[in-house]
Amino acid sequence: MVVRKIIKIDESRCDGCGQCVTACAEGAISIEDGKARVISESYCDGLGACLGQCPKDALSIEEREAVVFDAESAAHNAQSRPKGGYGGSPGKAADSGDRLSRSGGSGHRGVHGGGHGPGCFPAFDMGIREAPRGERSSPQLTNWPVQMRLVNPAAPYLNDSSLLIAADCSAFATPAAHDFMAGKVTMIGCPKLDDAGQFRQKLAEILKSNKIRDITVLQMEVPCCSALTRMVEQVVRETGRAVPVISRTLGIRGDILI
Repeated sequence: MVVRKIIKIDESRCDGCGQCVTACAEGAISIEDGKARVISESYCDGLGACLGQCPKDALSIEEREAVVFDAESAAHNAQSRPKGGYGGSPGKAADSGDRLSRSGGSGHRGVHGGGHGPGCFPAFDMGIREAPRGERSSPQLTNWPVQMRLVNPAAPYLNDSSLLIAADCSAFATPAAHDFMAGKVTMIGCPKLDDAGQFRQKLAEILKSNKIRDITVLQMEVPCCSALTRMVEQVVRETGRAVPVISRTLGIRGDILI
């Protein structure tokens, strides 16, 4: 046992929708008797990718004595789950599982045997080689730095701007990521690895200090990325700013899904 961060579920708020189950790549959560429950503390990495996915705010991260996170056991657990078998929300889970299966199907060398490894989708060779030079998008980045935690809320270029808040993986998934950057101030982050509280605080400071025309969120289709849009929408609501939020989703092969 060690003192560490781990998920806390408020069962009085939970309605058993199952969205947190889908968001947890380690498979640490299941729906039992209509409520979300932690299957095993050893499966929970405490990074909180599931937090922004809960529509009832039933999830939080607490620091307490808990079983050590076991990445190997979590990976085995994730791989052993049936296809689409996240519980709680079968339709959404099956859609995510089917899309992953299609992406990593024939012709791709799967590392995790088709299951979800800890933190993201299974690793495999995308089978993509260098694109012809004429097919590459032109760079459209207009600001620096781009990491959300490094952005200065008082930077002059933020006022009266449109924002692109992108998952940090998105720029590697497709050259078209630069097309989304055109005419926007770009910021990147990861709902899985970044501190969610610091992310929300920084975005709130930006919204309070500047006139923001609109926000485009560019997220990946992977479960751990699904919290990005919800975090942004939550901050917009909490700050009381009338800022439109547009959510776009990239597939892991670079196709624009939404």
